[in-house]
Amino acid sequence: MPYVTALRPALSRRSPVCQRSTAACDLDRVRAGFPRAANLFYTTQRPEEALAALDEADAAITDDNLRALLTGLRAAFYVHLGRPALAVQRATEALGSGVLPPPAFVMASFGLVGGLGVQGLADQIGDAAARAYAVGASADAAVPSFGLGFWHTLALQLAGYLPEATQVAGELRRRGADIPGAPQLYGTVLAGRAALATGRLRTAIRELREARTGLSPFDTSGFEELCLVALVSAHASAGDVPAAREALSRLGDIHHPGWEFLHPEASLARAALAAAEGSVSQAITHARAAANRAALNGQHAIEVLALQSAARLGDRTVAERLLVLSSQVGGPHVCGPRVQAAASHAAALAADDAEALHAASVSYEQFGDLLAAADAAAQSAISHSHTGRRGPAQAAVSRATRLAALCEGARTPALLAALHPLPLTTREREIVTLAADGLSNRDIASRLLVSVRTVEGHLYRATAKLGVTDRTQLPSVLRGD
Repeated sequence: MPYVTALRPALSRRSPVCQRSTAACDLDRVRAGFPRAANLFYTTQRPEEALAALDEADAAITDDNLRALLTGLRAAFYVHLGRPALAVQRATEALGSGVLPPPAFVMASFGLVGGLGVQGLADQIGDAAARAYAVGASADAAVPSFGLGFWHTLALQLAGYLPEATQVAGELRRRGADIPGAPQLYGTVLAGRAALATGRLRTAIRELREARTGLSPFDTSGFEELCLVALVSAHASAGDVPAAREALSRLGDIHHPGWEFLHPEASLARAALAAAEGSVSQAITHARAAANRAALNGQHAIEVLALQSAARLGDRTVAERLLVLSSQVGGPHVCGPRVQAAASHAAALAADDAEALHAASVSYEQFGDLLAAADAAAQSAISHSHTGRRGPAQAAVSRATRLAALCEGARTPALLAALHPLPLTTREREIVTLAADGLSNRDIASRLLVSVRTVEGHLYRATAKLGVTDRTQLPSVLRGD
């Protein structure tokens, strides 16, 4: 495992005490316990045994300085396990010791930077990331620096500091280009995820597919999983359902049981795929599940992103929780611009307020989330149409079209509904879309958790409105042919 390999030189240095008495030396215990725990966690994917190995080593040593190495590794484990508050606590203890060798310092910083970031406290990271990158400039800490780069860019992306996240990802990619082997691919993963965060879908797909091809045969760092979960969302948001399904299938094959923190993002990827398949209500269910899991873990910045995703899908029930989070997380001055924009978006959607939806779209565009900006603009167009305001509706459609182009061909439910309007209710459009994809009435009923008779009724009314007599005509109607 790359992180473990990077730590070996630092752990191989003997202290004078150990040179005199090797029998029960604390350093020997750390030298044995640290890589054993790291290998159990990262390589053999047995997180509970890894924590037990840390507990065993920790109980056997008396030197607090050496214990700091184990504490820092524990911080890294905790942030992966979705325990961000504990990760920050342990990382602060370890980093405050002043004795960590460079690779251990960088790995402890996973817990601090990542833990603060997913809790929604990105502004409290301060210069912690910069210090860790400086320490990570040494040869034996170069590889862990890319893990730090993931947590740092994630923190910035969740908060809504997207230009800064893109800059960090670009710098790490340039650094990786000078290091043979896997680091080049790690940098490409970070660049692809940065492109996805800003809505540049084709760019993201190109970068992520390149990285996946290189990582798939040998990766034990977890970067392939980071790559795949982003690929599912990117393909789905671009409307490529087969590619999204394939990436999701592979994601299930390689999932690391210690990566609890990624569970909400995987649910959001499933939401994007369900939406691309036409199952918008199922997509909303996945987004809510992501929000609930993130809230349970104390990952409030991820919860904000999940609730924002639900609002983009048309969920009118998330405004109250986002309003709470805009205070709980600290508001825009603490965790960045995303939470306030998402709260305003959700409130506007709940009120069917076209002008407020436009304002939310502008806010998203200002901090760089072009895909959310496009969806909010599309929802503004739909809201204007509800009140018969054709001029403002067309202006909102034009804005949504421009933003969708900047997203390199986005195809989301909101964009499709605004750019290809049909005289259907939301539920009718969902059922018609599923029928057009070839699902039987029974399959549709099973997916939407309704009766077959309900599906038949919706299809009867929808086909009457559309003037079609055969469900084989539905695909061309949905495409606007």
